[in-house]
Amino acid sequence: MMALHEAGAGAVFAFPMRLGIFRMGAVNLYDRRPMPLTPAVVRDAAALTEAVSRQVLQRALARASPDAGAPANESGGRYSRREVYQASGMLAAQSGVGADDALLLLRAYAFADGRAVRALANDVLTHTMDFTHRNDSAP
Repeated sequence: MMALHEAGAGAVFAFPMRLGIFRMGAVNLYDRRPMPLTPAVVRDAAALTEAVSRQVLQRALARASPDAGAPANESGGRYSRREVYQASGMLAAQSGVGADDALLLLRAYAFADGRAVRALANDVLTHTMDFTHRNDSAP
């Protein structure tokens, strides 16, 4: 506490940047005065952090590769677009996020593991990969 005071910070607040079970950092807020945040400010900061988290993940994937993990255009085959969307639906149910965020998470996990999204989707569909028991320490 002494170090915070010496640095001129009276209050420090941290909001985790995550999307579902995918953690990517934190947003830290500082104030020179010691003060609590009201519940309304906490709700607003958490909502803004969630929106920023989604944008950071989308931009990181786009910057890493323009087609990093993007679903394929074909409509059939062993790893079709339909299977990617089915797998993202399963991931949504397992992680408690919406469908768009589940697809983003599927892309992020595939990129982080250096795998094709369609290969990871196949693992989700065959229950080789399950996100139900992942905790907050997941990548």
